[in-house]
Amino acid sequence: MAALSANIIALEKMISTDKKEAYYNEKASLLARLGSGSARRSIKGNIVVWGETASIENSSDLFGVAFPYEVHSIFENYQDTILLVDKGEKQVSSTVGHELMHNHPFAERRFQQAHENIERLKTVLKRGI
Repeated sequence: MAALSANIIALEKMISTDKKEAYYNEKASLLARLGSGSARRSIKGNIVVWGETASIENSSDLFGVAFPYEVHSIFENYQDTILLVDKGEKQVSSTVGHELMHNHPFAERRFQQAHENIERLKTVLKRGI
């Protein structure tokens, strides 16, 4: 989805060159999100923040933004791996799973915890520990 979105935006750039690069990155991330929430993080930057938080300036729920702070060199070659433990279809889709959080009694605390974790990650990413 990220590649498809990037190609759509490349076509738009050929037609309209009056926008800044940040506009195109945000729009590509937004489009990628329509097909896959995770794909929005694949548009710009090695470390991308997904979701609005007071800890990250210009963060948004609509698109991913490059992590704007110092990152320790230990993370320069960091790569992630996905391990499939079951080839079958997920019992609950991500969309349905996210919808379950609406009106959930633990939702407010879970969102608060996510914001706290982002703040902690800023320190870990800077120090490398």
